Amino acid sequence: MLARNETIIKWALYAAVSLLCVGVQGAVLQRVELLGVIPFLYPLIAVIPATFESPTAGTVFAIGAGVFCDLLLPAPLPCFYTLIFPLAGLCAALLAQSVLPAGFLCSCAAAVTAFLFTGLFHC
Repeated sequence: MLARNETIIKWALYAAVSLLCVGVQGAVLQRVELLGVIPFLYPLIAVIPATFESPTAGTVFAIGAGVFCDLLLPAPLPCFYTLIFPLAGLCAALLAQSVLPAGFLCSCAAAVTAFLFTGLFHC
């Protein structure tokens, strides 16, 4: 069990890295096209921390990321990211607990899951 200071620092780092990803997405990746597609980092913000945390904590962080993205981005439906990111975060946390140990491979599998959920519900 982590001490209170360590927990606060860990979640502050998750938030700082998330804001860094938002900055990179807005400043750099909006101007880059790969085969006609703009790279989209926002689902990664929801699922990568969820792979290192419990399902409850990962889902709550994904809800926060979804609310942030709904306020920041236009979406096809109201509250689109608030509904999709917790589902992807929960799946990522359960994947990390039961199938793959948390790490690079688990994060890649969770990212694929997040992009799959986002793409499916966009359709």
